[in-house]
Amino acid sequence: MKFLTWKKVAYKIFIKNTCFIALLAFNKVVWANCDSYSLTMYPDSTIVNSLPANGLSPGRPLLNSNGNTWAINGGREYVFDMRWGGCAGNIFGMGKAYADPLGKVMPGIYYREGGKVFNVFDTGVPGIGYAVGIRDYRASLDKEIPLRDYTVQTYPYSGSTGKWVSTIGYRARLIFVVTKSSLVSGKYVIPSQQIANFWALGFREGGGDAPPHTKLLLQSTTLTIEAQGCEYTSPEHQVVQMPAINRNFDNHQSDRYEGNFSISLVCDPNISVYATMTDVNNPGYTGNILKPSPSSVAKGVGLQLFKYNDTTPINFGPDSPHKGNINQWYVGGGSNTPERSYTIPFKARYIKLPNESDITPGEFQAEASITFSYQ
Repeated sequence: MKFLTWKKVAYKIFIKNTCFIALLAFNKVVWANCDSYSLTMYPDSTIVNSLPANGLSPGRPLLNSNGNTWAINGGREYVFDMRWGGCAGNIFGMGKAYADPLGKVMPGIYYREGGKVFNVFDTGVPGIGYAVGIRDYRASLDKEIPLRDYTVQTYPYSGSTGKWVSTIGYRARLIFVVTKSSLVSGKYVIPSQQIANFWALGFREGGGDAPPHTKLLLQSTTLTIEAQGCEYTSPEHQVVQMPAINRNFDNHQSDRYEGNFSISLVCDPNISVYATMTDVNNPGYTGNILKPSPSSVAKGVGLQLFKYNDTTPINFGPDSPHKGNINQWYVGGGSNTPERSYTIPFKARYIKLPNESDITPGEFQAEASITFSYQ
């Protein structure tokens, strides 16, 4: 009986010790961490954005269907994890953390929100860039730190305790931004890419006692641009028939010798339409007299063009759709305008050219173009 009693006690002690050893091993695997994890931003849907084709302001964000800034978000509670002294025995934690941008910066273009300035980086899509904001996983949006074209400190941040920490997590937000005044309609795929590097420093600023560097990633995103504008419904080339004049023509008679033509458009809603007339043979000309083409036989006269019932002739300008182009004039429309059609009537009248004493008879030819801007 003594032998059996001793064996039973020994058996209990053996099992108890085994459990204790197993628990120690289990705790060591779970809690002694020195890890880092990448953070990925996933689009929640295909991005479709309707914007005027021209007159855009670089730095403007793309908007969603509710009229709010369209952002792609991502978050991870533990990007850096070194609980229980897992990094070379460092029991203090991390004192600083940083982010390095990896994208190609767009010079001179910035996104502004809430009094903060964000650099804009290239997506590879014509006219579209991106801006990124980063904040601590538990911080409010007003603590967001703009990603700049240099290394930015992400911890400590304004409002944080600044104490040594064993874990750091982030929330990231990517905003698509207009980078050109004009956009081209199309469906674009922005490939998956690395946006930034994350890194942290432990107790020894020389390194070696903090988790390894990790990444901020963007998942592949489909972006559809629907550039709003107008459909030109008149003939692309129009020939205006002008009446004949004699060599004794005087400018006071110009309203008797005129030709009429019109241009028609059908325009998308919510855009303002502007136009510029250009002298085809002298594109930089900004006066109001359309001079004869080099092929014109008749000399000594030109044309003045009038829109609607204006009594002041149109001034010519460069062939450009850019907002604020020289001698650009307003056609119609605005931010709350429904889809609508425009028909613009024009009159062309002869005018005797200054410093020309005689009119050379023959066939008269002159060429002008009109460029519309959708803003």
